[in-house]
Amino acid sequence: MKNLLILIIIFTMSSCKKDNIVSSEPPTNKDFERAELFKKNNIADSAFYYFNLSKNSF
Repeated sequence: MKNLLILIIIFTMSSCKKDNIVSSEPPTNKDFERAELFKKNNIADSAFYYFNLSKNSF
């Protein structure tokens, strides 16, 4: 009985282990970067087009 209790406690503690995976780089979107470039150069129609494409990619 005592052995069973120890096994249950060990199993519970090992199953509660939490793995944290941290991404060092955020995901990039080439269409968004291109849209920002067009926006900076005041080319609104192309910027709108690429912002729309980037929205669909996310």
